[in-house]
Amino acid sequence: MEFVLRARLKGYRVHFAPGAVVSHDPERTSVAAVLKNASEHASKTILLRNKYGSLLHTPFVLRSPGLILLAAPLIALKITLEIYGNNPGLAKYFWTAPLVYAQKLAWCWGAARGLRENT
Repeated sequence: MEFVLRARLKGYRVHFAPGAVVSHDPERTSVAAVLKNASEHASKTILLRNKYGSLLHTPFVLRSPGLILLAAPLIALKITLEIYGNNPGLAKYFWTAPLVYAQKLAWCWGAARGLRENT
């Protein structure tokens, strides 16, 4: 992701290649593993979100560990509602919403940790 962001900052256009395949295969053997992956991923990606904030339109709330933790329930709710609202086919899997919400909370906690550890 950072290579793409660096290229865009230098004025290069980045194109989507529909035939390209990127495989992410994190451990998904338990709910705890899914939440741990979300938290660990966030602790790294939040640094990119802030480093390239102007390009990614990073909201101010994602720049402060305290604000992220304070707003975590609302952030998680907003993103969860967007996921289900933008993908009507997911309505038949409504029972997964609490796990998605928990995963987004874990993302917030990981993002706050990443900022705290790197400031």
